Amino acid sequence: MRWLILFFSLAAFATPQRTIDILKELYPEQTPLFLQERINAAENPFELWRAFPAYYYYLASRTSLDQKEIGFCLGDGHFENFGVLGFDNPIFTLNDLDDASFCPLNLDLMRLYLSHQFIGSITDEDFFHAYSQGLQRDFKNVPALILSEKEKSKEKGRVLPKKMKALWESQVCQGEYENISPADSKWIASVRIDFSFACKRLKIKGGSGGNERFVVFYQDEKNLQAFELKKLSIPAPLREKKLSIADRKKIIEEALPFFFGADSRIYYSVIQKEDQLFLKRPLWASHRDLNLNDLKMSDKKEISLFEVRLMGYFHSFYRKTFSMPLNWSDSAKEISSNWRQSF
Repeated sequence: MRWLILFFSLAAFATPQRTIDILKELYPEQTPLFLQERINAAENPFELWRAFPAYYYYLASRTSLDQKEIGFCLGDGHFENFGVLGFDNPIFTLNDLDDASFCPLNLDLMRLYLSHQFIGSITDEDFFHAYSQGLQRDFKNVPALILSEKEKSKEKGRVLPKKMKALWESQVCQGEYENISPADSKWIASVRIDFSFACKRLKIKGGSGGNERFVVFYQDEKNLQAFELKKLSIPAPLREKKLSIADRKKIIEEALPFFFGADSRIYYSVIQKEDQLFLKRPLWASHRDLNLNDLKMSDKKEISLFEVRLMGYFHSFYRKTFSMPLNWSDSAKEISSNWRQSF
């Protein structure tokens, strides 16, 4: 699959007008100027790939790839969207539900497949073997690094991450954070009446770039705590469809226990603010992210294959077997070629 790495590495972020026009249709809430700012903010081809998952689905849905089998999709499955969630029993799973939705399973799988080409840690044979293991719910031989991260999660506990602690101690919204408005303060109080301090920020990078977030601090019975209110947009696989806010809310509420487990119902919730939805999620030091680029090759391969197995597990509720479609490679080339030409 070296050809794929070459396609992406040649991406020059000079965006043709046709691409901007499509992005405007897929992301109507963002101005052309802001879309270009997000493109320019990408420091490498993978960051660009992360930034616009809806555009991936736009391209992938127009290939000849079989799209008959529908199921609950990760939506934005890539190697940086997995990690440990620090519940009573920590779990390693998808850690970003922004784009989780029902979609063709092959498109979901293709996004993870293409994403892993950026780091080139696994072969096609290993990828599809791991996916088949997941479909059979075979989770023997959990990587030692994941077991270690789960233990570290327990040790950290539900306390503020260092970055959040520093923000609290400064009591100043600065840098990437800004002060909230009186209207924001009133709304946050309706979510948590006894909040102590809050800031707002707007991310540029990533698939949720352009969606505002609020960091909210409060005191529980034992410790200072914080949660994030993260604005939710229409999931990437469904950007070309019309979705009511009720349907969008139903999707994310179903995704929480499906991908995060039953404990998520205790700590996560979906908050509606007029015609907008926000995901309320705890900010704990016990949440652990794994950056595959920082790992040695053997660990990188193990974690990559485990992520593929996880996708297989989630897809196993809708399919039991998988054979790589004859047009898989051609579709992968078509998507990557169109992506390169778009930017």
